[in-house]
Amino acid sequence: PNLPADIMRALLIAASVLASVVAQEAPPCKGYSKGSFSGDVESAETCRTACEKAEGMKAPDFKAGGGGYRCECKSKEDCSSGCTRRLLCQDSNYEGPEQNDCFHGDSVVQLESGQAKAMRDLNVGDRILAADAAGRLSFSPVVFLPHATNTRAATFIDIAISSGSSLSVTRHHLLQTCSGSLAYALSFVPGTCLRTVNGDARVVSAHPRQDRGVYTAVTDEEFIVVNDVIASPFAHAHSLAHAYYTAHRILARTFPSLTSMTIVRHANELVGYFGVVALRLIKTSPGLASMVLPVAESVRVSRD
Repeated sequence: PNLPADIMRALLIAASVLASVVAQEAPPCKGYSKGSFSGDVESAETCRTACEKAEGMKAPDFKAGGGGYRCECKSKEDCSSGCTRRLLCQDSNYEGPEQNDCFHGDSVVQLESGQAKAMRDLNVGDRILAADAAGRLSFSPVVFLPHATNTRAATFIDIAISSGSSLSVTRHHLLQTCSGSLAYALSFVPGTCLRTVNGDARVVSAHPRQDRGVYTAVTDEEFIVVNDVIASPFAHAHSLAHAYYTAHRILARTFPSLTSMTIVRHANELVGYFGVVALRLIKTSPGLASMVLPVAESVRVSRD
C-alpha cells in the first residue's frame, strides 16, 4: 500500500469528524429552545412536547442517567421496521447504556492455536479468527483494543442461534445477515438469519438484559468472528470506523515491534478514545456521516 497516503486519508477522516464535534454537538436539555418550545427538557412529558413543537415529531425517546438527560425524537413509536430519529438535546453529563455498544466481556474468540479466549482477556498481537469483506476466514492479528478493562453499563441482547451457539452483544452493534449486509443486533428477532462460520443460521431467541463490561477488537481484517458469529468490530458506522483504523493496521503491519512500546500503546489509547468520540458523534449526525463516508470508502478501496 501507499503508506503515507493511506495514513493521511485515515487522519483526514479523524480530523474532519473531530473538528465538527463542537458544531454538531446536541444542545443541552436544560434551557432548550427551538421553534415554539422553550424550557427545560427533564421528563418524558417535556421531551414529547419539545419534539412536537421543535421538530414536528410526536414519538419521544427520553432517558436520564449520570445526572443528565437525553431526548431523541422519532417519526413513529415503533421503530422495529425503521424510522427517522433525531437527537433533540443531550446534557454533557448524561451517561446511558446506549453509549456503550460492543460485545460482552465473556464473548469468546478463537485463537490460531485453537484455544478460545474471552474478549476481556485479549491482547494486541493475539491472532484471532476473522473474515474479509468476501467472507474468507483467516487468523488475523489484533491491532487495537478500543476498550480497556471496564465495568461500563450496557443493555445486551442474548441471541441464541440454531447452530447451538449464542452471542451477547449490545443492541446497536452490527452483525452480518445471511445476505451479507450489516444490521443492528436488536433487529435479529427469532426466525431471522445471520451468518456464522458454519454457514447461515436462524435466531432461536433474543432477550435483553442489563450487565457491565463492553469489549471489541480491531484486526487487520474487516470483520471478526465472535462465538462463531461473523460480526463487525463496530457499531453505527462500519465503513467509517473501518477506515478510521487504517492507520493502526498499517502501523502494526509495517512496524510490528512498535506495538510493544509503551509510548505507542499510550498513543493508540489516545487515538482510540477520539475514535470512540467520533463514532458517537456520527451516530447522532447523519449529515456528518454523509460528508466523511465517501472519504472512508476511498481509504478502504486504496487499502484493498
